[in-house]
Amino acid sequence: MKIISVVLYKYKRFPLLGAKLIRIDFTRKLNLILGTNGSGKSSLMKELSPLPALRDDFYADGFKEIVIEHNNSQYVLRSDFKGNQALYSFVVDGEELNTANLITTQKYLCETHFRLTQDIYDI
Repeated sequence: MKIISVVLYKYKRFPLLGAKLIRIDFTRKLNLILGTNGSGKSSLMKELSPLPALRDDFYADGFKEIVIEHNNSQYVLRSDFKGNQALYSFVVDGEELNTANLITTQKYLCETHFRLTQDIYDI
């Protein structure tokens, strides 16, 4: 699994940055993440997982989008928090697999495609 990019919009966990939109491109060989204590480095590392994002980590209308290359396919995974709704998208090579936009389906797809569950990630 290779992370290509991550986009975080209205993410609460970067208190010192004060930016609404964060886009990080991981196409270079070396990526360095620096920051003071409490600046959000560990929070960023958590969001580099293909698992769905948590609503509590985002302000209203925020989202997380991560692009991953895995087994010769491109994945675009999105957690979108619009109003009172949380919508999830799991696109593989341009085809939406989570047509119901449900978190349970998103977690199942992460497990079947990446062999990753929250329990495994927490270890």
